[in-house]
Amino acid sequence: MPRYDSSDGSTLYYEDIPGTGKGIPVILLAGGAARHPSYLGELAGLGEERRLIVPHLRGVGLSEASSDPQRGSWWGQAVDVEQLRIHLGLDRVALVAHSAGTRLAIAYAAQFPRNVAALVLITPPAGYLVDEPTDVPTLIDRRRGDTDFDRAILALRAGPATSAEDDFTAWQRDSAAAGYATWNETGRAHAQIGRWSRAAATAYFSVDPPRDLAARLLEVTAPVLVIAGAQDCLVGFEPVKAVARMFLAGQSVTIEACGHYPWVEQPTAFRRAMQTFLEYVSSSLEWAQFIPNGAQSHDHLGDSSMDITFTALDLPADHAALVQFMMSNEFPFHINARPTRTYLEQKISAGAFGGPDHASFWVQSASEGRVGLAILEDLLDDAPLFDLRLSSAARGRGLGARVLQALTAEVFQRWPNVNRFEGQTREDNVAMRKTFLRSGFIKEAHYREGWPVTGAHPLASVAYAILRRDWESGETTNFVWEDLTV
Repeated sequence: MPRYDSSDGSTLYYEDIPGTGKGIPVILLAGGAARHPSYLGELAGLGEERRLIVPHLRGVGLSEASSDPQRGSWWGQAVDVEQLRIHLGLDRVALVAHSAGTRLAIAYAAQFPRNVAALVLITPPAGYLVDEPTDVPTLIDRRRGDTDFDRAILALRAGPATSAEDDFTAWQRDSAAAGYATWNETGRAHAQIGRWSRAAATAYFSVDPPRDLAARLLEVTAPVLVIAGAQDCLVGFEPVKAVARMFLAGQSVTIEACGHYPWVEQPTAFRRAMQTFLEYVSSSLEWAQFIPNGAQSHDHLGDSSMDITFTALDLPADHAALVQFMMSNEFPFHINARPTRTYLEQKISAGAFGGPDHASFWVQSASEGRVGLAILEDLLDDAPLFDLRLSSAARGRGLGARVLQALTAEVFQRWPNVNRFEGQTREDNVAMRKTFLRSGFIKEAHYREGWPVTGAHPLASVAYAILRRDWESGETTNFVWEDLTV
């Protein structure tokens, strides 16, 4: 097995899964804490396509524990990851981490932010990072009555029988059912893979987070993907999603019918989310040197949209802020340019800003704060629509394309079922129509007299769309507008 020397002279080991060599290599950090990384497998086939480097963390597998517990901590082992990067000859690293391993990934990002090309945090414990109240008790209550699950929760709360290493692994396996949305043969088999080290786990958690950790993470400009399991009874759901908001370019994806191990329970959805994100990262790194011949380029893969993030509208908590925003700005190219309070109250009550097939997000700029509102419709279909409303102060300064590019990435990464993303505007909204084109959308419809205008003759409604495959490749594929003649 390949090995390298860390900065303190320790010899550490890692597994090197070559894959096909396509795309950016990935350093894969196991959780547990201190569980042998064999339980990760190749992450639903990720190792078939990409080179995976899987380190044996200190005290796990072939890597010996450090005599200094701090060097074995989640914070101290960040130096080991940096030495591994240097050993591998990588300019920057893409880190993919699961559960407790996300602590190490976050420690590395905080200490070496410029060396991070991308960060994927799979079901990360979030209590030490965010103030979001835990929803674990609620998720547990929903599962009550399942005998295997109830027994696992009792075991989890009881702890290991003794301090022996074997009893530590036995306890983890006895409580394993709590980590899966469905405790079936697949989960049972997976739970038996990989031993835990109690001594290594103790060292791993031997230090507290630095007080300025949140500030340090704001220096990470690389794209970050946080993957949450909707039924994760170990770390919760809402706090996990909140982790994405700690990063300038953070995005989150939720996988339904899934607990703590999404690549085991929902491999197809997990692989799609990972592939989409990592292909986006790979293309971003190559974009400055490579634009395919004959392709119309659009710059959603560059850094221009990386300071734009989205915060989910929280109703009823954001009720007053939503009404204030909509009433304090004029939207001259919308059908309702100056919505009244009565109109807004009716729309909110009807679920126009949130529901099974609607979602709304505050648009945040890292440098300017809240700059607008994005409303998504028809999310249960594979072709949702958006309504983008920038504040009056944010218009006319080139923000539109950056926001739309970031919103497109948000939609395709957050909702793997989406194949196309659509928007409409009226024919005289030249700025928005150019924004569509700069963001890789193409014009697909021209509805004559389809846009009502108060006190005037109707104008044409013009529709634009982008396909997932175009967004992923960075190419804009066109078609012949009039393909028939009489």
